[in-house]
Amino acid sequence: MQKLVTGGAGFIGSVVVRRAVNEGHTVTNYDALTAAASLGDIWDLEEADNYQLVLGDISDRNKLKKLIQVVQPQLVFHCAVETLRAWPLGGEERCLQTNVTGTAILLELLQEFWTANNMADEARLVQLCAARADLPQDLPFVQDTVLIAEDMVANWGQDTGISVT
Repeated sequence: MQKLVTGGAGFIGSVVVRRAVNEGHTVTNYDALTAAASLGDIWDLEEADNYQLVLGDISDRNKLKKLIQVVQPQLVFHCAVETLRAWPLGGEERCLQTNVTGTAILLELLQEFWTANNMADEARLVQLCAARADLPQDLPFVQDTVLIAEDMVANWGQDTGISVT
């Protein structure tokens, strides 16, 4: 099964990537490698035949669209989340761009791709993987952007009929 993991070099994403690769799935890890990313947890996967790392930003519509068309994912784990701790200067814009705008772009492109390719009946799942315990309690803006993204995913699932957990 083709899997796409956004933010696959992050805290949760790296666990998702490692598990999927070890289970034999073909995994594409799409990550911007921001300050929150760490390749240390997945460095040894570089040689795996069923794994590839693609550098890119979740809010880069054109690059993400091309990636989805090439990878043709059946299962997507959306783990790309930014916090202000990772971006102390200009962090609010970065959080908004990744957590809200990036999520909206991803959902739009997935719906477009899956509809155009008659994948409506195939099992596919989009997960927003946000580690709430890792969100800074003293920075409500970050928490708000993550909650907005979670609501967007849930509403998108209801509106499109695409399975979301």
